Formats: sequence, C-alpha cells, structure tokens
Amino acid sequence: MSIQQMLFAVKVFLPVLTFESAVEQEVGPSTNATIGAPTGTVSGDFQLLFAWQDTTQEPTFTASSGWTKIGQQDLRPALGAWYSTTDTGSVTISGATAGSSGEDWNLIRMRFSSDKPINTVTVSVSDFERRVNSYSHQITPPTDGANYTYLHVFGLSGRPRNNLSEPASISRQPGNIDEPNKVINSDSDAVAYYEIYSPGETTLGTYTYNNINDSGQMSSVGLWIGFT
Repeated sequence: MSIQQMLFAVKVFLPVLTFESAVEQEVGPSTNATIGAPTGTVSGDFQLLFAWQDTTQEPTFTASSGWTKIGQQDLRPALGAWYSTTDTGSVTISGATAGSSGEDWNLIRMRFSSDKPINTVTVSVSDFERRVNSYSHQITPPTDGANYTYLHVFGLSGRPRNNLSEPASISRQPGNIDEPNKVINSDSDAVAYYEIYSPGETTLGTYTYNNINDSGQMSSVGLWIGFT
C-alpha cells in the first residue's frame, strides 16, 4: 500500500465534526456556577466548557462528574477548561468561596456532533494566558494533523460581569486558512472562537488573537484537540 493510500485509509475512519450549538451563562457572586446543556445535546457529542471566576483567591476548580479537566490558570479572573462526551444535563463548577472579591462567573458550553462514534480525544495544545494590559495571544498548532480530526478553540473573558474582551483582529498563518467562527451572545461577557479541520488535514493554522484589551484583567486559553 502506498503512502497516499495509507493516508486515505486513515481519513476514512476519522470522525467529521460539526458545530451544533452553544450556551453562555453569567452568575452573580457565588462559590459554584451551573450551566445547562446546549440545545439538542445527546451522549456521544463532544462538549467543551470554559468557566471564568472573578476572584483573587486562586481557586482549584472542580466540575461535576462526566467532565475531564483540561487545565486552568489561577489568577484573576481564574479560568478553567473541561470536555465531555457523555454529559447531557447541567454541569456545576466549584471555585473560590464567595467573599470580598465578588466571585462572579462567566461560562461558555459548546456542543459538536460527530458523524461516527468518537474513539479518542487528545488535547495536543492547551495554552493559558492571563494579562492586565493589552496583549496578543498566539496559538501554535500541533504537527500530527494526518493522524486526527483537529478542532481549534479559543476562549476569552475579562473579569466576569465587568467588561467584554474581544481581540481587535485575528491573524492566520498561512493566510489562506479560514478565520475562526465566533460564539457569543448577550448572556455573558465571555467569547469563544472555533475552527474545525477536515479529517487528516496536515496544514493546521497558527492563530494570533491581537490587541485583547478591556482596561482590566483578562484570561484566555487556546486549544488544539484531536479526535479519532
């Protein structure tokens, strides 16, 4: 079998992802925050969850059962990320005890369907960033695109229930790749972007989210997640 035939065989068995829906939630001062499932969620969907808490306590976030923690950064606003392929109900995130620093929350929960069962989920890149002043956040892709269907996601928020943070522009390299799709509504000041790649795609883009600034503290994370 030639290399081209082998690559084609791998692509045939990789899942094709489709973005379906998302929900966002804003929660006032609280130790915990709960967000429901996006419309139409069924077991087997891939879901991604971001949670920001406006706190100076540097909490260790935990989520309800059924969610795998990708990671977090602890400084205000603290940010955690999780994924699930099984949960179809509400999920609760536990963080810092509500106190003098407010402990407001922003949450985003995204749902992606797949044309075939997802066998493995590999978080190849998880790049967390927290800044006080204007900054740009560059996310470098993995180099093993031939082995996976890749999803790129970027989540961003300023201090919850404070100001909306958005990049002034998004740079892509190579320049002919698509700009990520934005997910946002009026339910929180957080924002997320995503880009789904074709199975086995080897040209994965470097994305730079430029001039992020809301005149206060901001936290963001860039992810590359591979599926088989």
